Amino acid sequence: PGLVLLDKVVVAHSWSNNQLTVLVPATASSTIELIAEPAVIEVNPPPAPPGVSNSSLTVTTMGGAAMPAEANATGSSITVRVSGTDIWGQSDSFGFLQDTEDGAIEVIARIDSLTATDPLAKSGVMIRGSLDSGSPNILIAITASGRVTFQERLASGAITTSQRTDEGTVTLPQWVRIKRHGNTFTGYYSSDGIQWIEHGTSSATLPDVVHVGIAVTSHEDTTPAQSVVTDYKVYSAANPHTDRWYDAFFSTAELENVSVSGFKADPDADTLVNQLEYFLGRNPLINEATPVIVTSAINGGVRFTYDIANDASGLTGYLKWSEDLVTWSNTGLTYSSESTPGSPTLT
Repeated sequence: PGLVLLDKVVVAHSWSNNQLTVLVPATASSTIELIAEPAVIEVNPPPAPPGVSNSSLTVTTMGGAAMPAEANATGSSITVRVSGTDIWGQSDSFGFLQDTEDGAIEVIARIDSLTATDPLAKSGVMIRGSLDSGSPNILIAITASGRVTFQERLASGAITTSQRTDEGTVTLPQWVRIKRHGNTFTGYYSSDGIQWIEHGTSSATLPDVVHVGIAVTSHEDTTPAQSVVTDYKVYSAANPHTDRWYDAFFSTAELENVSVSGFKADPDADTLVNQLEYFLGRNPLINEATPVIVTSAINGGVRFTYDIANDASGLTGYLKWSEDLVTWSNTGLTYSSESTPGSPTLT
């Protein structure tokens, strides 16, 4: 069965008795006339997948998975269903909801659920050189057994290697993220999408234009796995850290109101403007009780300690003193930092 839509024939997605299910472009009219019956049904065009304009994501079944990949988007949630043998070895068999991107990027998503078809069933985000089953690629994913795996295949048809945590390390939902800068790829995971744990780096030679998206495999080709993924987004190199931080806290309306979301705004009235909230890894909308600066005595002086958020490492913070709140100086202060990535402490 089919239907006429804006002078184009569109194949029906499914047909049952007098009910028709179709995928409708975002630009389509809300009225569709059935050819098979003299009836008119009202449909709402499905929203574009979050973070991607014009519904540009394409569902691709990789490596001949026995049960082809399907994907549906509802609001900021995407459901992917597919079988597949694995994303591993010298070639891959999985479902890939993807689009092409170029240059320095970050891809991020929250894995909300995954069918436990096998302990090694995976759902995550991937950057891939091509749609060949043996293509070089970078993947960070959560397995059904609670592992975090950062995988790389450095050349076409080469063996895949991984850095992975123990089983049961994480539970869903869990955020995953890959950052690309040149040919350096870094993987992260997070329980809240704010504080990130670095998990794996790779120096892979991938083309400038790559395939980026959500990757799911059941690791059991006769049984499909279903994964629900929320807030999938791809950020350009312009300012991915602050863009992602803004998206995590502010609504669309708030982002348009600089008195709420501007760097110099203080929406929670805690005397910390948004720029400092970002720098310190705090919630700009909640007046948190925990102190920003912790004081302690040391060698006849006073130590002031504060932590910097993971993604604010490109900024520099200064602690200064004043006798009149007009003239400020850092004379006599000694700065030091811990070696733990993402959580330096300035004293």
